[in-house]
Amino acid sequence: MPHTPINFLDSVLISSKLTDPSSSETERRNCVRAKMESYVLSSLALSLASLFMYCVGKVYYVYWHRPKTLEKYLRNQGLQGTSYSPFHDDLKQMARSPKKPGLSLLQVLIIGLCSA
Repeated sequence: MPHTPINFLDSVLISSKLTDPSSSETERRNCVRAKMESYVLSSLALSLASLFMYCVGKVYYVYWHRPKTLEKYLRNQGLQGTSYSPFHDDLKQMARSPKKPGLSLLQVLIIGLCSA
């Protein structure tokens, strides 16, 4: 039997049923069960939100804060270089630079076979 989350009016109704001496024992148990489910669902939602915020903070720290901090320290020591940009680093600069001839796949395979 699916349950919907309890809002404020439902919680007032549950509280009144719990304290009402004329309500039956099964009504009281159902009210307590509904209230407990509400607490469990809200604590689960809070836990998931906290975990999500932790993951977002970790990604921010690893991919932005730490590299920018290291960049600042290196610049203070006199080392110059390109500014950090996440995910594509120096691709623009590499695209503008002249192409250097490299080894083809066949040459790599021949060198690998000869050295074995």
